Amino acid sequence: MKTLDLLIGLGFKNTANFTNHLAKRLPNGVEKAYLSSVGMERKGSGSYNYFLDIEINGEMNTLRKHTNDSMAWDSYKDMEDGSRALDNFKKQVALMLIEDCQNEIIEQLEELA
Repeated sequence: MKTLDLLIGLGFKNTANFTNHLAKRLPNGVEKAYLSSVGMERKGSGSYNYFLDIEINGEMNTLRKHTNDSMAWDSYKDMEDGSRALDNFKKQVALMLIEDCQNEIIEQLEELA
């Protein structure tokens, strides 16, 4: 069983369920992780990125995944701060990016070793 110091500063109430899902998705070698920001950013007309700012073992990184889904962007922009919809969106994006960017996280861990 790996020991993990996990801090979540994403602006919503953290749950044990979410923390457990994060811990399961983070690769071995992650001892400390701090999630500081998550959402979507516009990169041009019809081009967007999901992003997650995460500090792993003291090293800051931004995980990104490109999308052309303008409906997701419109939905994201329409969500109100503090709403359950926005909280759930942030959780889903954080989990998706940690899972989809495993190789990037592993490379960062190897560079720190």
